Amino acid sequence: MQKRIRARTGLDPDAFAFAVYDAVWVVARGYVASGATQDVERLKHAFMSAAATHYGATGWTVLDEAGDRRAMATSTSGRSEW
Repeated sequence: MQKRIRARTGLDPDAFAFAVYDAVWVVARGYVASGATQDVERLKHAFMSAAATHYGATGWTVLDEAGDRRAMATSTSGRSEW
């Protein structure tokens, strides 16, 4: 993705740009999945569900119970696991 952005803009994106890109997608998917509701609990549930299934420019966007991004660990088998 970095090469495509550089080719189109002539600029190198930083890690924050990729994180914001992923965040905007997760928020948009959550909002649409909630039915564009104003109910905070429904929005929260839809947002957490969207984050749990989104693989973006920075990898999986799974969140923990506090809403922080979970760190991904690699097992001894070499497979990435949560």
